[in-house]
Amino acid sequence: MNVQISQIERQTLEKNFQSNDFDKVEKNLHSIFTRGYKNVWLYSLLAVSYAKQKKFKEAEVTFLKIIELEPNDFDHYFNLANLYKETKAYYKCINTLQLALEVRPSDKKALILLGANYYQVKNYKKAIYCANSILEKDPLSTEALNLKAISDIGIGKFKDAIDCFTKIVSLKGEEQGILSDIAACYIFSGDLINAKKFIQLSGNNIGARYNNSLIDLTFGNYLNGWNEFELGLKKNSRILKKGSEKFKNIPDFDPKIHKRSILLIGEQGIGDEIMYSTIIGDLSKKVKKIYLYCDNRLELIFKDKFPFLEFISNNYNLNNIESKLPIGSLARIFRNYEKDFYNCLEKNLNTNCNSNVLKLSTRINVGLSWHTENLQFGPERNINLNSLIPIFKNKKLNFINLQYGNHEHEINNLEAKIGRKIFLKDSIDNKNDIYGLAKKIKKCDLVITIDNSTVHLAGFLNKKTFLLLPFVADWRWQLHRTDTPWYNSVKLFRQNKKFEWDPVISKIRKILERL
Repeated sequence: MNVQISQIERQTLEKNFQSNDFDKVEKNLHSIFTRGYKNVWLYSLLAVSYAKQKKFKEAEVTFLKIIELEPNDFDHYFNLANLYKETKAYYKCINTLQLALEVRPSDKKALILLGANYYQVKNYKKAIYCANSILEKDPLSTEALNLKAISDIGIGKFKDAIDCFTKIVSLKGEEQGILSDIAACYIFSGDLINAKKFIQLSGNNIGARYNNSLIDLTFGNYLNGWNEFELGLKKNSRILKKGSEKFKNIPDFDPKIHKRSILLIGEQGIGDEIMYSTIIGDLSKKVKKIYLYCDNRLELIFKDKFPFLEFISNNYNLNNIESKLPIGSLARIFRNYEKDFYNCLEKNLNTNCNSNVLKLSTRINVGLSWHTENLQFGPERNINLNSLIPIFKNKKLNFINLQYGNHEHEINNLEAKIGRKIFLKDSIDNKNDIYGLAKKIKKCDLVITIDNSTVHLAGFLNKKTFLLLPFVADWRWQLHRTDTPWYNSVKLFRQNKKFEWDPVISKIRKILERL
């Protein structure tokens, strides 16, 4: 029954809604609905009232009812999409916005929101497509330029991102946040001179100071670098492991006060968690009980090396934990000078290999990893398997596949090309069975890998490792070095020019031929 409600009832609803008394709006509407008075405007008030009270499921059901009543109304789809955005239901938001754009093609606000959601699910190419769709008609849209810039960063197109950010600056003026973003792009491009310039222009904001920390760490200025590196937690450049919010009430670790217990919280990818775990030995000399909340794929290898650790599960009683600390923040406490790395460097307790001597036998077992799934830096780090043919020709070598992900097609094509099998089949899932991968690494006499989690696991196991680095390497590998303080068994081989791997591979081939 679509009967108009009284003017008094309408005024009461509007008054309560405008005064943000959404509970009253909800109750009044339910009373009206029981009398059979239903229309889209009433449902819209109810849906928004639910959403404002964070009753998201009820709001979703109500918005869907509205769309059912008026399926050709753009605003209904857009309102539902915003609900999905608020609840981080990104794929639902994307699907709803696509329906909205069928009603009103090329709507700017819908395309921006759609692109933002594609960005959240790391579909950067579609996010860029949304931005370009707007820029074709409105080349001065700063929202579209920003969407394109951050999406370009996501796929490693840092120069394109700088161009977009520069246009935003020309339109809106020198905003500190944008200048800081430009500085970050220059850091990722390896242009530290321009990075410093834009850090200075962006003032003393969090982004600028964090960017400066990366430059300090690149040059081995650990004392200054680690202090400002902490700002990455505020800037969301350092991402804590999902679920870490449940530890917010535990006090932050203070080494002068907390001696009884500490909870280390994992962050970033498993490579970072492994790298920072090399500092746990130092921490164990200062704190009696160490708890760890990490990627569960790492628990078995950490148990082997650190039998004193206690791992946190979802239902763990947190009452006895005295303090907490992101695992990357250990560096600020224990790694302020290069000597701090070497004074405390530990060899893996369960590894019998000598990291400086390869096995002198007729055949040498070489583990290989050549690909990373990192969308931002993968294009520069990854090596085509065909590029390693000069190494595969060495008949004194057996090869062990340490690469995670499905690369069967690439392997099969190469084997057909050189006329022989490269890797023996095994049942280990190199991505999800890290303990199994560690066992494979222990069987190797040498590991050859690009910059991905494999180098950290091999270094953690104290396995002789050759790390192939792109021309612009990550801050942790610093500049020009052939060694790294993080792992004494890892040797660095660097590109002299972007994307030119042949000279690097040729150098390694010659080393292997001399064995």
